[in-house]
Amino acid sequence: MRLPIWSILPIALLALPVLAADPLPVLQPMDVFELEWADEPQVSPDGKAVVYQRRGFDLLKDRRRSTLWWHSLERDLQQPLATDVRGVAWSPKGDRLAWIASAEGGSEVVVYWLATSRSAVLMRSQTSVSDLAWSPDGSQLALLQFVPEQPPKWVTMPTAPEGAEWAPAAKVIEAARYRADGRG
Repeated sequence: MRLPIWSILPIALLALPVLAADPLPVLQPMDVFELEWADEPQVSPDGKAVVYQRRGFDLLKDRRRSTLWWHSLERDLQQPLATDVRGVAWSPKGDRLAWIASAEGGSEVVVYWLATSRSAVLMRSQTSVSDLAWSPDGSQLALLQFVPEQPPKWVTMPTAPEGAEWAPAAKVIEAARYRADGRG
């Protein structure tokens, strides 16, 4: 005979104080530096390995930290590959990894060969780089990067004669910028 849930619920609620007899420790602000978690898993094309970000917080620098880990699913072997990386991408054959590493004053794109455990920096950039993707044959990498656009020169103004007090040079405005204070 099956009992309805409303007949079992009062019994379960009476058991709660017994289960909670030992008070659980309260999470303290400094405990956040002990927390770690796995993030952004990427499975290899052959399904035999996975790379993931092991994230946490650095107590001495008071900032987030991230380490890229490689995990062989066949041999249950794990090893760290690099720190402070993002945008990891497997090559189509699964023999290489590419990632974006934080570098002083910008970013760099790194390729890592799994067979030799060697890496090479492909490019360094002063601006942010994102969204790495391999070409289908694995011979090229594509990425997104902000490239500042130079405004077109509509007119070349003549040089003012010595001692002349001309108006300021013309400004080219390509986009409207609205501001809440009514000045834009």
